[in-house]
Amino acid sequence: MDCRCCASSLDRPGDYCLVCRSANADTVVVECDAERATVTALFDDEIVAQRTVTTTRETDERWAPTERRNFAGRIADEARRTRPEEVYATGDSDVISAHRAELRYPF
Repeated sequence: MDCRCCASSLDRPGDYCLVCRSANADTVVVECDAERATVTALFDDEIVAQRTVTTTRETDERWAPTERRNFAGRIADEARRTRPEEVYATGDSDVISAHRAELRYPF
């Protein structure tokens, strides 16, 4: 995908353009499950990108918080690439809480 303002090539569709400093997505919707999250980037209510982030649940209670934090961090990284104005999340409340701490956007 190319930037909608300056036509520079973007690494991924919906990414923020580092050349002209313009957003190519204005909203991100995150659908979280315990092992899978779908990050959808929208621009003017049209889907411009959709990415899936997966994880393998830790059975050892010692490593479960680390796995959850790393999973939330990967979700937040996908959302941050677009630098959206709004972020909406739905799904597993534990994953959303960890995601909120990582992303630091108002939900």
